[in-house]
Amino acid sequence: PEGLSPTNPVVLPFEFRRGHIMVPARVHGTNALSLLLDTGYGMTMLSPQFIETFGLKRTGQVTIVGIAGEEPAGVFEGPRFDFAGATWKPRRVAAFPSDDRPRSRRRDGILGSGFFRQFVVEIDSKNQRIVLHEPESYQYSGAGEVLPLTFKSSTPMVDASVRLPDGAEVKAAFEIDTGCDGALCIGKHFVEAHRLVATNSTSRGGRTG
Repeated sequence: PEGLSPTNPVVLPFEFRRGHIMVPARVHGTNALSLLLDTGYGMTMLSPQFIETFGLKRTGQVTIVGIAGEEPAGVFEGPRFDFAGATWKPRRVAAFPSDDRPRSRRRDGILGSGFFRQFVVEIDSKNQRIVLHEPESYQYSGAGEVLPLTFKSSTPMVDASVRLPDGAEVKAAFEIDTGCDGALCIGKHFVEAHRLVATNSTSRGGRTG
């Protein structure tokens, strides 16, 4: 059956790759993939080569909205993923465009928001491991602070206060994006609205996430 045992959470080691969390998985029992864990994606994605390898049936098309803009992508029936014994079969997955950028070829796919609806995902960055729990039986017992989440489409968001240089505090909503390669990014509209001044030169590099 899909999912995992309520009393036996699954522990997965993961790899940090340029600030991104890469999770190992097997598909159809044999194919080993490295998947980017990304709460910012509304749909799980696969490289076109694996769509062909797994013989997935096309079911439609969707528009993927990301940092680079909007792109059409084919939609296919979902394969069965195996995460060290915890299994998940999404209803559908999308394929990266065939002319996808070189940076995306370093990953076999993306685990989007559906993965977080299937499991309670505990990310232990210090020990580079992910623990998957059964949602129906999970109860948090740690010493951390629990924050309520809201969702913009499928992306989780948390409310916080930002203390400005003049000491004033402003409430703001932040997206929790595990696919972002920076610790904290402030939106341009927020910077302009509160007249924040840059303290360094403009970076020539781009951001991903």
